[in-house]
Amino acid sequence: VIIGTSKTSWGSDAGGLLLDRLRDGKITFHNNLAYNSPIVTSSTTVTDGVWRHIAFVREGNVYYLFVNGKLESSGTDRNWASFNLALNNKFHIGYNAWDGMYANFSIDEFRISGTARWTENFTPPTEPYVAD
Repeated sequence: VIIGTSKTSWGSDAGGLLLDRLRDGKITFHNNLAYNSPIVTSSTTVTDGVWRHIAFVREGNVYYLFVNGKLESSGTDRNWASFNLALNNKFHIGYNAWDGMYANFSIDEFRISGTARWTENFTPPTEPYVAD
Protein backbone atom coordinates (compact mmCIF):
# COMPACT_ATOMS: atom_id res chain seq x y z
CA VAL A 1 0.00 0.00 0.00
CA ILE A 2 1.37 3.40 -0.97
CA ILE A 3 -1.41 5.41 0.68
CA GLY A 4 -4.77 4.40 2.02
CA THR A 5 -7.66 5.22 4.28
CA SER A 6 -9.58 2.89 6.51
CA LYS A 7 -12.18 3.09 9.23
CA THR A 8 -10.99 0.02 11.15
CA SER A 9 -9.51 -2.95 9.33
CA TRP A 10 -9.77 -4.51 5.89
CA GLY A 11 -12.69 -6.88 6.29
CA SER A 12 -14.95 -4.57 8.27
CA ASP A 13 -14.17 -1.41 6.33
CA ALA A 14 -16.88 -0.13 4.01
CA GLY A 15 -14.94 2.95 2.96
CA GLY A 16 -11.24 2.14 2.62
CA LEU A 17 -9.38 3.59 -0.37
CA LEU A 18 -5.97 2.40 -1.56
CA LEU A 19 -3.29 3.64 -3.92
CA ASP A 20 -1.20 0.51 -4.29
CA ARG A 21 1.65 -1.09 -6.23
CA LEU A 22 0.56 -4.52 -7.42
CA ARG A 23 2.82 -7.55 -7.67
CA ASP A 24 3.18 -6.97 -11.41
CA GLY A 25 4.57 -3.48 -10.67
CA LYS A 26 1.49 -1.55 -11.85
CA ILE A 27 0.09 1.28 -9.73
CA THR A 28 -3.64 1.05 -9.02
CA PHE A 29 -6.29 2.96 -7.10
CA HIS A 30 -9.31 1.12 -5.77
CA ASN A 31 -11.66 0.96 -2.84
CA ASN A 32 -12.24 -2.01 -0.57
CA LEU A 33 -15.73 -2.51 -1.96
CA ALA A 34 -14.29 -3.29 -5.39
CA TYR A 35 -10.70 -4.43 -4.82
CA ASN A 36 -10.62 -6.49 -8.02
CA SER A 37 -12.14 -3.67 -10.08
CA PRO A 38 -9.70 -0.76 -9.75
CA ILE A 39 -10.81 2.72 -10.68
CA VAL A 40 -7.46 3.47 -12.39
CA THR A 41 -4.38 1.33 -13.15
CA SER A 42 -1.07 2.43 -14.65
CA SER A 43 0.22 1.01 -17.91
CA THR A 44 3.80 1.56 -16.73
CA THR A 45 5.48 -1.06 -14.57
CA VAL A 46 7.03 0.74 -11.63
CA THR A 47 10.19 -1.22 -10.80
CA ASP A 48 12.13 -1.12 -7.56
CA GLY A 49 15.08 1.22 -7.31
CA VAL A 50 13.86 3.74 -9.90
CA TRP A 51 12.47 7.11 -8.77
CA ARG A 52 9.10 7.96 -10.27
CA HIS A 53 6.78 10.94 -10.01
CA ILE A 54 3.34 9.48 -9.29
CA ALA A 55 0.34 11.78 -9.23
CA PHE A 56 -3.17 10.72 -8.31
CA VAL A 57 -5.71 13.46 -8.99
CA ARG A 58 -9.45 13.75 -8.38
CA GLU A 59 -11.57 16.35 -10.14
CA GLY A 60 -15.23 15.91 -9.26
CA ASN A 61 -15.92 12.21 -9.63
CA VAL A 62 -13.16 11.65 -12.23
CA TYR A 63 -9.82 10.19 -11.10
CA TYR A 64 -6.51 10.52 -12.98
CA LEU A 65 -3.29 8.55 -12.51
CA PHE A 66 -0.01 9.95 -13.87
CA VAL A 67 3.44 8.37 -13.91
CA ASN A 68 6.27 10.81 -14.65
CA GLY A 69 3.77 13.37 -15.92
CA LYS A 70 2.11 11.02 -18.43
CA LEU A 71 -1.60 10.30 -18.02
CA GLU A 72 -1.75 6.53 -17.56
CA SER A 73 -5.42 6.05 -16.73
CA SER A 74 -8.61 7.86 -15.81
CA GLY A 75 -11.96 6.68 -14.57
CA THR A 76 -14.93 7.41 -12.37
CA ASP A 77 -15.53 5.94 -8.95
CA ARG A 78 -18.24 3.33 -9.11
CA ASN A 79 -18.67 2.63 -5.39
CA TRP A 80 -17.48 5.61 -3.39
CA ALA A 81 -18.95 9.10 -3.39
CA SER A 82 -15.60 10.88 -3.03
CA PHE A 83 -12.08 10.58 -1.70
CA ASN A 84 -12.69 12.79 1.32
CA LEU A 85 -9.98 13.03 3.96
CA ALA A 86 -12.38 14.96 6.19
CA LEU A 87 -14.28 11.75 6.88
CA ASN A 88 -13.62 9.90 10.11
CA ASN A 89 -11.07 7.57 8.48
CA LYS A 90 -7.49 6.74 9.32
CA PHE A 91 -4.97 7.87 6.71
CA HIS A 92 -1.97 5.63 6.08
CA ILE A 93 1.23 6.04 4.09
CA GLY A 94 3.03 2.76 3.48
CA TYR A 95 0.86 0.74 5.88
CA ASN A 96 -1.55 -2.08 5.09
CA ALA A 97 -4.35 -2.09 7.69
CA TRP A 98 -5.41 -5.56 6.54
CA ASP A 99 -2.26 -7.40 7.60
CA GLY A 100 -0.52 -4.75 9.73
CA MET A 101 2.55 -4.76 7.46
CA TYR A 102 4.58 -1.74 6.42
CA ALA A 103 5.88 -1.17 2.90
CA ASN A 104 9.58 -0.77 2.14
CA PHE A 105 9.91 2.26 -0.12
CA SER A 106 11.11 5.85 -0.12
CA ILE A 107 9.13 9.03 -0.69
CA ASP A 108 10.90 12.25 -1.56
CA GLU A 109 7.85 14.51 -1.35
CA PHE A 110 4.18 13.96 -0.63
CA ARG A 111 1.47 16.52 -1.28
CA ILE A 112 -2.27 16.69 -0.68
CA SER A 113 -3.96 19.61 -2.39
CA GLY A 114 -7.45 21.02 -2.32
CA THR A 115 -7.42 21.48 -6.09
CA ALA A 116 -6.89 19.20 -9.09
CA ARG A 117 -3.31 20.03 -10.10
CA TRP A 118 -3.25 18.08 -13.36
CA THR A 119 -5.85 16.55 -15.67
CA GLU A 120 -3.62 16.13 -18.73
CA ASN A 121 0.05 15.35 -19.38
CA PHE A 122 2.50 17.65 -17.58
CA THR A 123 6.19 18.10 -16.83
CA PRO A 124 6.86 16.92 -13.28
CA PRO A 125 8.23 19.67 -11.05
CA THR A 126 11.94 19.63 -10.29
CA GLU A 127 11.81 22.09 -7.39
CA PRO A 128 10.37 21.31 -3.93
CA TYR A 129 6.70 22.07 -3.53
CA VAL A 130 5.65 25.26 -1.77
CA ALA A 131 2.64 25.62 0.49
CA ASP A 132 -0.68 26.44 -1.18
